[in-house]
Amino acid sequence: MKPFVFASLKSSDDDDLVELAYDNLGTIELKIVPVRDFFQSAIHTPSLDTLQVHERSKKAVTQQITLGDPLTLQAPIPTFKAQRSGPDIVRFVFRYRPLDVLRANGLVPPTNATGLVGDNSVRKRKRKAGPTATTLVGSSSLSNQLPTPDTEGSDGDPSLSESDGGAQDVLELKALKDRMDALEARLASRDRRKKGSKSKKAKLKKEEDVDVKPNLKRDPEPEIIDLTLD
Repeated sequence: MKPFVFASLKSSDDDDLVELAYDNLGTIELKIVPVRDFFQSAIHTPSLDTLQVHERSKKAVTQQITLGDPLTLQAPIPTFKAQRSGPDIVRFVFRYRPLDVLRANGLVPPTNATGLVGDNSVRKRKRKAGPTATTLVGSSSLSNQLPTPDTEGSDGDPSLSESDGGAQDVLELKALKDRMDALEARLASRDRRKKGSKSKKAKLKKEEDVDVKPNLKRDPEPEIIDLTLD
């Protein structure tokens, strides 16, 4: 059994590669489909070729999925085939991107984030380890343990195909703009709070500097008492 692993995406300046389009590059897709007529059968392990793209086509994806070194199983796992009986029930699409792109989209906290202590620090380390992991844990065992439909010769649904790479670029650009707008609003709010705090301090200082003159009491004029006798 060979597990799925991440591998670096190789690029080249060969102009012959410009015409090649890999619209689904950087995505992992899982489909749940209805099936019928289960029967036990050996499943051929598909091969994953190492892709090489042109430098201008690399975009924001730097990794691809390939098969790792074979693993020895303690006991053989029975495999099954089945016939598709209808269109896809649900489809899960996982898009993996470099850590810098995830930070730019606000999906991963920045490296200089403060206030992360205790359990938050542990969660931060786990998040950072996710996109850079080299093995998709459980992916191969799941595909071997569950019945795998034989989709050869079946009619697929073309409306469920992935959009081209341009749509992904638009989504990433929109996410970056939303992130920038949020940061600008946060900075503007922080500046307003600072200006308000400085204004209050200046007002208090001015009141303290006011010269309060003490009330001076004048002594009354002396009263002259005539003690002479008439």
